[in-house]
Amino acid sequence: MSKCDGKTSLQGANSEDNFEQTYEFLNEISLDSLQTKTIITYCTEQHTNYLLYLPLLMRHIVIQPRSEYKITLIKAVVKTAIEYGDVYTRIFWLHRAGGICVCSDPVFCKLVEGGVKDVCYLLQLIDEKRKKLEDKRGEVTKSINYQNEDIINWIARARDTLLTLPKEAPRPTLYLNRNFMPGEIREKNDLELERDGVYVLNYTGNCDPFLGEGVLVKMIALKSYKSATTPISLMFYYGDNENGQQKRRRVMFKYGDDLRRDMAVQVMFNVFNVLWLKESFLAHPTDFDKNTTCKPIAVTYSVVPTGPKEGVFQMLGCIEEVCACQKHPELHCCPDGWEFEQLSMKNKDCPVCSINLRIDEYLPKEMATMISTLSGGFIASYCLGVRDRHLENWKFHLCDKSFAHIDFGFVINLRPKFDANRFAIPTIIRTSLNNTVVTLEKSKIGAWDLFVQNCTSGFLVLRRCVGMIIRLSVLVFGFDTQFDEAAVTKCLTDAFALSIPESDAVNMLIGNLQNSSIQKMVKDKQHKVLKFIRKYF
Repeated sequence: MSKCDGKTSLQGANSEDNFEQTYEFLNEISLDSLQTKTIITYCTEQHTNYLLYLPLLMRHIVIQPRSEYKITLIKAVVKTAIEYGDVYTRIFWLHRAGGICVCSDPVFCKLVEGGVKDVCYLLQLIDEKRKKLEDKRGEVTKSINYQNEDIINWIARARDTLLTLPKEAPRPTLYLNRNFMPGEIREKNDLELERDGVYVLNYTGNCDPFLGEGVLVKMIALKSYKSATTPISLMFYYGDNENGQQKRRRVMFKYGDDLRRDMAVQVMFNVFNVLWLKESFLAHPTDFDKNTTCKPIAVTYSVVPTGPKEGVFQMLGCIEEVCACQKHPELHCCPDGWEFEQLSMKNKDCPVCSINLRIDEYLPKEMATMISTLSGGFIASYCLGVRDRHLENWKFHLCDKSFAHIDFGFVINLRPKFDANRFAIPTIIRTSLNNTVVTLEKSKIGAWDLFVQNCTSGFLVLRRCVGMIIRLSVLVFGFDTQFDEAAVTKCLTDAFALSIPESDAVNMLIGNLQNSSIQKMVKDKQHKVLKFIRKYF
């Protein structure tokens, strides 16, 4: 199988190099002590994270009473939006999605004089200041708001075009600016370009209007899916290089679902990762690989709602999904849980498939990644009341052996008519973990037991930060009246079992993990895990 040719699912925003600064930023928000200098500094030094946590910051400002403190926070956000085009654009999308932008607060609207009806007061304020700067520079540009709408409209047209476009035909392509076009086609007029399926805007944002990952040069519409929501996959191309090649990202634009929920979950998953990074986890998968710690981590990906029922998200897996086995092309590099389980049984005698599907043959570092992401994803989802965890709602990236949850339509204990097990771990993975032995602090232990230990350790870390987690969750889910403070608080209080002692809460979690397994843990193995937990926690 080819190696990943770009950003992998494990290269999230919260790396070990920046989590301390991120923790302080989040902690100030949770304590209502956020300073304007913190906002400016964080935007400059941790720009990707600033975009990620912008919904949290906006909701934090919304709930503040009318005060000088509120005004200073607004001014700080305005300053970052004037300085950075991707911040301005992200605010535009959050406003368009509804319930997140500062302008959803009637108190803020009273602070802005001369507001135009049905126009975002915050964007209006930013536009006025940007226009003053442009006037000084002698620049005249179309508002980025309208340019963003042009991009959305092109994506919708490309989606409809792809439904009837022959497979061999060139894919619809959008250049964001004529200056980005190669010399051989730059001289063509718009009509000539359109005949070739190429369109061009005069986008002046000089940024990535969606993911905020640099300067977006062009996007190519790859595939339109025939489903109720008719999503469309696109490839983003950037001006900078990555691994010696033009930087790219594969994304999905989806209609019909409230991606604000997915965005809120991704924000909190990143919060959990920061809290886990602050703790020392002593579990190692082997006694000869001491540098590979096995700690919980929830794989995250970018989600940007662009409306109440539409938005874009980064697709997991390799930039270009590759076939993992030439003999069995149905095995691609990022199967969902159902595909993984079916192919593990169907292709068990194929040596190439076995390399990717047989967990008990993974290298130590691969095993550590698999257990870390498996435990982190399930515990993070469990704490946030994520439901509908059937096998199609998670992905297994075979190139780096990372496990990721996707599709968060049911959160804070909202349930579908037919709900799946909270810990819907495929039978083949449970069996393989039970049959695999690893080393834990110089003692041999089953890989399933290491998974349980990782889950309980991660659970305890979050439980001891419950005040911060509840506060941030109330903020980030506050866009929907279904997720009011009472509902969010009850969800997290129940998940962390705050009404009972810590040891009982851990036992309850282990019981839930046992019940998800066909082959339940025997009593002495449970005691071994509990003994380790009590020793270090």
